[in-house]
Amino acid sequence: MRIEGIYHPYHAALQKLLSEAITAFGVAVLIDCHSMPRITRTPERAAPDIVLGDRYGTTCAPGLIDLVETIFAGAGLKVARNRPYAGVLPPAPMAARNMACMPCRSKSAATSI
Repeated sequence: MRIEGIYHPYHAALQKLLSEAITAFGVAVLIDCHSMPRITRTPERAAPDIVLGDRYGTTCAPGLIDLVETIFAGAGLKVARNRPYAGVLPPAPMAARNMACMPCRSKSAATSI
């Protein structure tokens, strides 16, 4: 029921918006942000504030994710890539070559993005 009633309609609406953005501007950027549970690390290895997951370079334009990492790090946040959250592959229709998908995970809902 949740897949048919929520997941599919949500992704259909998202695909429509992305397609409209690509038509209007030639490119679309999907930033998928989530609050995630706190990651426990050892004292020698602190947990990141932000995890940028680009599926190891497969779902986001490298220059875009580099820029976002630079901005977050410049704001004093500890940034990690793909560990422990690598993100997910977008559904096939969303994997358009004119779209960049950039999942971003925050260890706390209170972290300001």
